[in-house]
Amino acid sequence: MSVQTAPQLGWREKLKGDNYFLHKLHSLTGIFPVGYYLVQHLFLNSMAAIDPKYFNAVVYFFNAILPKPVLWAMELFLIVLPLLFHSLYGFVITYHGKSNIFKYKFRENLGYTLQRVSGVVIFFFLLFHVYSTTVSHKL
Repeated sequence: MSVQTAPQLGWREKLKGDNYFLHKLHSLTGIFPVGYYLVQHLFLNSMAAIDPKYFNAVVYFFNAILPKPVLWAMELFLIVLPLLFHSLYGFVITYHGKSNIFKYKFRENLGYTLQRVSGVVIFFFLLFHVYSTTVSHKL
């Protein structure tokens, strides 16, 4: 008598777009740290519109309080990696999703489609934004 085992799932099956754990992690990274970082980033950078000395004080605070390696590690693990996961898994969800806004004219169907389209647009905006404000100045 032989024992049958379940077939091993490959990485494509695990990323099919309906993985419960990855969906929950995707939702969590959309709220914190990505959502939290977005709010504080917009708030602190809006200080420059009030007076450049306020913005410079914020920059000085981050540069003076934390050593550079700690700041880079925080930036990598609290901003870059969660944002990258959220973006890339969002592309997986978008790829496997089925839009039906032409078949059913409900507001929720339009919202579903616009959420995916805006995610793709924001991803490319963020690539441009990070390049133009950070990467290009370090080259």
